[in-house]
Amino acid sequence: MLTISTDLALRIIDRRAARFGVGVVRPDDQRRLGVVALVALGHHVQGTGVTYEHVRDGVTLTLPADLRLAADDARFAFVFTRRGLVPEACSTWFLPRIVGIQRALRWTLAAETVSATEAREAGLVSEVVPKEEILSRAIALAQEFTDGTAPVSVALTRRMMWEALGARSPESAHEVESRALYSRGRSADVREGVAAFLEKRSPTFSDTVTSDLPEVFADDT
Repeated sequence: MLTISTDLALRIIDRRAARFGVGVVRPDDQRRLGVVALVALGHHVQGTGVTYEHVRDGVTLTLPADLRLAADDARFAFVFTRRGLVPEACSTWFLPRIVGIQRALRWTLAAETVSATEAREAGLVSEVVPKEEILSRAIALAQEFTDGTAPVSVALTRRMMWEALGARSPESAHEVESRALYSRGRSADVREGVAAFLEKRSPTFSDTVTSDLPEVFADDT
């Protein structure tokens, strides 16, 4: 059984989401804790709160997630301009970085509704699966992140990738990587990882994101 914790957030956006009892992690918490967030999307997901009585959340709130999965009947509606509104939830930052500026402009300016297939082709979702398999596939994918991996290393790698998107040059990324490698190289996790490899067994990592996450990001990155 998979345990959902602050080391891995599995967010299900579905009409039945309340029954699943899964946690929700805010974008600022993801950045602070290095949480890997996985989103499974089903049914009709709106890009505005107009139809919140029918869906749990808008598509824009899923954009900070690292991976998104969609049911084969999912649709994504970016209808802000048809309601006299504008995009929200930091989506003007996330969406162009995920699907590219031209596609992001087309979807939002024309208030388009996007099918699951187009969303996958654009990179908005990583997989499209039959709707009856969406939860099981999401959990299986979540376990790929947790089985045999060090939580602190996963958290650092995630943040390093996101921070590097705004870095001034590859040198900034190199400096962060060097500090991270120095810190991780002295950790109990590395000793355990090497021992597990030599002993041909699965590692048991002891470091935690909440207690052992090093600060490797300078103000100029």
